[in-house]
Amino acid sequence: MSPYLFPLYSVLAWGLNFALMKVLVAQLPPHAMNSLRTLLAGAIFLLLWRFRERLTWRDWLMVGGIGILGNVAYQSLFLEAVPRLSASYNTIISATGPVWVALISAWWLRERLSLLGYVGFALSFLGVVGLSWGGEGRVELLGVFFSLGAAVVWAFYTVASRWFGERYRLLTWTGAGFIVGMLPYWLWHLPETARLDSDTLSPLVLLGITASAVFALVLAFLTWIRAVQLLGPVRVAPFQYLTPLVGVTAGVLLLGETLTWVDLMAGAVILLGVLVTQRAKLQ
Repeated sequence: MSPYLFPLYSVLAWGLNFALMKVLVAQLPPHAMNSLRTLLAGAIFLLLWRFRERLTWRDWLMVGGIGILGNVAYQSLFLEAVPRLSASYNTIISATGPVWVALISAWWLRERLSLLGYVGFALSFLGVVGLSWGGEGRVELLGVFFSLGAAVVWAFYTVASRWFGERYRLLTWTGAGFIVGMLPYWLWHLPETARLDSDTLSPLVLLGITASAVFALVLAFLTWIRAVQLLGPVRVAPFQYLTPLVGVTAGVLLLGETLTWVDLMAGAVILLGVLVTQRAKLQ
């Protein structure tokens, strides 16, 4: 089996998940639905990890901290953006992630970022402004801020993962971090989740929640990491540009969303900015 199938699967799962999440939040309260989705993913991570690495109390604090950042903060912002934006818009804004990774790496890790990298950031930011301003009144600015905030938080998590990857096994800081980090989220939204009944949890809704947890939360992440191990980050990075394409296509074909020429141009400017920033990092 070709190793290129691993990143291809990841971007397909992530892109389609934007449309699936849009459907699910129309049926259930967003955070109650997400609690069920992440509880299932947490159970799978726990089965995969099974306490294979002994941790001290300090390790638990470190792993739990990164889990809160990468899961509670990200999930909360992402779930606030989903009902406010179309799947297409949410996917395009999320594509700014690599730009934020480059900026945070330059600030936090003191990695050198050339002028070209800052030009890429400016282009991506200009594209987000264009998407917010040129959507003929269909875009809720608060949704844009939530989606952009989720991308920034995930970028912080990505940069921090370099430090954790050098000190802990992969399933320790991802699996254990996910479970410990999500505990406050689950407890906070427990009353809302407990109010769900059999009328709202139809078989199709449960199937959608299961599919999102298994295929987009767990498998897509593990296949992406496996692809990085087999191919290296340089060869895997270009696949991330397919996620907006898949997300927008799913939104248009499956949900009947529409995009204006201004939206398409803004999306193209965002992706151009990401490409320019990525090129600056490689140089």
